[in-house]
Amino acid sequence: MELGRYGVFGRAVVLTTERARILESLGYGTVWEGGSPPAELSHAEAILDATTTIKVATGIVNVWRADAVEVARSYHRIEAAHPGRFLLGIGVGHPESTATYHSPYQTLVEYLDVLDAEGVPAERRILAALGPRVLRLAGKRTAGAHPYLVTPEHSRQAREILGAGKLLAPEQRVVLEADPVRARVIGRPSVRPYLRLSNYTANLQRLGFTARDVAGEGSDRLIDALVVSGDDAQIRRRLEEHHAAGADHVAVQLIAEPGTDLDAAFRRLAEILALPAPQLRRRSSTRFACSAGRLHVAAVGVGRQVAQYSPIHDERLAGDERRRRASEVGNRLGDVVGVAGPLDRLMAQPPREVGHCQAGRRDGRRGRPGRVADS
Repeated sequence: MELGRYGVFGRAVVLTTERARILESLGYGTVWEGGSPPAELSHAEAILDATTTIKVATGIVNVWRADAVEVARSYHRIEAAHPGRFLLGIGVGHPESTATYHSPYQTLVEYLDVLDAEGVPAERRILAALGPRVLRLAGKRTAGAHPYLVTPEHSRQAREILGAGKLLAPEQRVVLEADPVRARVIGRPSVRPYLRLSNYTANLQRLGFTARDVAGEGSDRLIDALVVSGDDAQIRRRLEEHHAAGADHVAVQLIAEPGTDLDAAFRRLAEILALPAPQLRRRSSTRFACSAGRLHVAAVGVGRQVAQYSPIHDERLAGDERRRRASEVGNRLGDVVGVAGPLDRLMAQPPREVGHCQAGRRDGRRGRPGRVADS
């Protein structure tokens, strides 16, 4: 499944449907819904409903909280409505936050068995995997791995374990701040809670960090490794390190201070990463332009009718001149409606794309889109 080079990771409160549309327009390939979404997957579906090309993945569905059969039903419902655009990410969570936590590896295997029985394809699911054992399971039973709170060194090790052809999509925190001291102040609170979870601290120590690094609020060395910051070139270089290490896709989690304009921040990050312009479905754009054209034409007609019976209607003028003035007033009113931008796009489309919504002359001949011809 092609996720694009970069995506955005966040909870539902950040990844609203409106923001998903913005992220799609900026060229991000996938949005990852974090925070253990419930089995009905309603928010992921809402994002898909609101967009046209961007992929949606869960990061991740928690096997202790979401029934596998119900998740499978949700997957099939979403796939039927949006074929090829949804990736089911699943994981076992953490013993510190789950009272019934036991035999996590076996529980994960059994969950995958149920998904198999319910017809969820292996290539449309991905595992939250940190250690070698679960990474190997991800390579055997799913499309690949979605590691969280990791470094490019982990991506290198994960690629070796997964082997070629398997999807590797790590999460990476980013702070758009060049000053390292300030970047740590912004980024550290997003890391601190995970340093109380043994799955993460064990993985970080496997990567070479010490017990002192992962204690308390985390050492500066640890925070600098887990939260990318710097000038634009440094940020891009740090994110590209995951790709150089073997990642196919990086799910960027933007960390910002309260009150930050997140849309502007995602726009800046897209520029830093030089994201390609998305190829949105032409039919949707054409449909929007046609609606705008019809609105413009309707406004023109109303304006002309008003002009015919207003003080500008001067009986002393010849009939052709009266009609010309009325037509001019009508066209101006149509322009005031505010659809000039959509009309520009409409008029730029090839005739075969928009012929069905072009405005016509009174005698039935085809006229200029969005403009009523003088009669």
